[in-house]
Amino acid sequence: CSGFHNGECTDTSTGGFICVCTTDEFAGRLCNERVVVLIAPTLENVKASIGSMPEIIELFPPNFVSGELLISLSLTCTSSGNPEPTTTWTKISNENSVVGFGDTLLFPQLNLTERGFYQCTARNGEGSVSSEMIHVNISGVIQYKMELDLGDKPATSDTELNNLVRNISPGRLCLI
Repeated sequence: CSGFHNGECTDTSTGGFICVCTTDEFAGRLCNERVVVLIAPTLENVKASIGSMPEIIELFPPNFVSGELLISLSLTCTSSGNPEPTTTWTKISNENSVVGFGDTLLFPQLNLTERGFYQCTARNGEGSVSSEMIHVNISGVIQYKMELDLGDKPATSDTELNNLVRNISPGRLCLI
């Protein structure tokens, strides 16, 4: 209200201010002025939490986090702004699909399909800001793609297929 009606303004911590007049005639009364300060979002930090007894890791570029297969992992993106920003999580791929909403993206049991690059975006009416990409990996897992040419005779049972795979010489394997 300072400059409006000779008053003082107090931050309401909800993004606005309450103004009270200080002139003798209107002392202590609300000035009927509402001041709202609009602030574009900013990212305060990005953290990862791994396992049931969480180890919390603050991520800095390059943002890389690795968890074990079937163990919980969460990513938390803390932002601020006014109005309060909404947060979305995107998995970066050819489709860039939104995979979560809110500050925390939770993987209750990390699986192979969840490996990849993620990004959080905080957005409000004043703008948006995105984190650096976060690389989520699974430790202790090596994945290979193998193609088998069984010729004209297909395997007739799991046992026969296992025997075929066991008898492949290492020189005939091609890792892709």
